[in-house]
Amino acid sequence: ISRDPNPIRQQILAEQHVLNLLVEMLSCPFQTWNGPFKMEDISVLKRGSAGSMRLANKMDYISHITRLAYNLILNICVNNTTNQLAASRYFPIFEKQVGFDLGAEETLTKLLTDNEQLLQSLPTETIEMFMELLVTRGKNPQYLQFLRSICTCSGEAVSVNLDRLYALLFKKNGNNNSDPTTESVLIQTRVTDSL
Repeated sequence: ISRDPNPIRQQILAEQHVLNLLVEMLSCPFQTWNGPFKMEDISVLKRGSAGSMRLANKMDYISHITRLAYNLILNICVNNTTNQLAASRYFPIFEKQVGFDLGAEETLTKLLTDNEQLLQSLPTETIEMFMELLVTRGKNPQYLQFLRSICTCSGEAVSVNLDRLYALLFKKNGNNNSDPTTESVLIQTRVTDSL
């Protein structure tokens, strides 16, 4: 990602609807959007037989192109609130690709970072999805970074997201006990007397 993007180039790419084309590229190979491949093929593909080796090579290409597309989306949107807002309408597509190491996690995190308008309108379902990923796939730093990024904006707390995250972390089940998923997400600590 370019540290100092050229605003004129960003505007030209936006006016040429490159963002729309990139999102179409992200979705067209997968069955979710009538493509030939399953999202799971990327992450669970086992190399072995000649048939699966051919599929593995195709998945490698698709995975690489997808990461490049996400990188270009970030370049179009970095430090450009207008383009970030335009990209936000594609969040549902990005969210379906989270957890498959395609670059969706990083893209969502960077698009939301310090964008108050997007942070305030972030759906609870998105936060729940990242919490579920922490439970099912472990404490991946990208998932934790996402949750961290939605809690502050320009050094100020985003109370609506903090409240939602708190409610998800410390929800109670019917017996007034902590939800079992809480234990798998939080790190247990204790105070000791020794140094």
